[in-house]
Amino acid sequence: HRRLLEKMIDADLHNVVPNVWALLPYLSDYWRETVSQSGFKGPVDTSYPPHSPITARPDYMPPSGAPAGSDLDLLRAAGVADATIRRQPAVAISYFDEAGVEVARRYDVPLLEDDAYHHLAFSGQTLPTLYELDQELGGGNVIYQSTFSKTLSPGLRVAWVVGPREVVSRLVQLKQGADLHTPTLNQMLMYELAQTVLPELVVKIRNTYRERRDLMLAALEQHLAKEAHWNKPEGGMFLWLEIPEGLDSAELLKKAVEQRVAFVPGQPFHPDGSGANTMRLSFSNASPEDIRVGIERLGQAVRSMLRVVSRP
Repeated sequence: HRRLLEKMIDADLHNVVPNVWALLPYLSDYWRETVSQSGFKGPVDTSYPPHSPITARPDYMPPSGAPAGSDLDLLRAAGVADATIRRQPAVAISYFDEAGVEVARRYDVPLLEDDAYHHLAFSGQTLPTLYELDQELGGGNVIYQSTFSKTLSPGLRVAWVVGPREVVSRLVQLKQGADLHTPTLNQMLMYELAQTVLPELVVKIRNTYRERRDLMLAALEQHLAKEAHWNKPEGGMFLWLEIPEGLDSAELLKKAVEQRVAFVPGQPFHPDGSGANTMRLSFSNASPEDIRVGIERLGQAVRSMLRVVSRP
């Protein structure tokens, strides 16, 4: 059981859900005291070190289908990147299929699902949530959270969580201790908007983001094809870019900002300290012209840095 837990962690956990991540130390005793009594499965040893060493890749994409072999092989193929972790009370992953959810239940490993981008699949065909898959198996092993910030209004700061009643009740207490509650007016506004505006708006956002993604991909092919490689996301707001080893994207950012171009350096997404040559690019809020000009300037900055590091 301990050996399995030491493998079941994803690199994104430290940065995807900082609010729930901050609550985990307080929840650790609760797994033992209350959750096990309610039918919610939790690991036996729930002591919590706040900065466990982790080695994984945030851009890991699992192959489709469940392989033959051990449970651990199945977990890796279902989306669990190899990692090192010590006794976390919950697990977050990039993607799971039915087989992975079943194995997590078998080993009593609770899953925390952060699903902010669920409705931003460019094809319009969304994957089933882990919560839905878990419900088909009896439920009680997944805490699901999502938000309106990516589809309706970031400024209203309204999100939600679904899980076993005992767990949600404790989360409510912790939320009250942090900031009392999300403003009632914000919740009322979101309730009305979700029923009237949201369906049409989601379609518009998908189409707009898909067009901007395609523009950015074309610009990268034109200006950085020889110096970098990148993914083609099927949804969301971002591209993941890798530049040659030996370049530091944090240093590159300094040069890019001089040209009025900004991005997020990739190293903070890697808890093991790697990823210095990676970055996250956003296409969601940039105009088509800004995307074209920005990628051209980014390419110039990358080539300038390459010339510097290649000097004898």
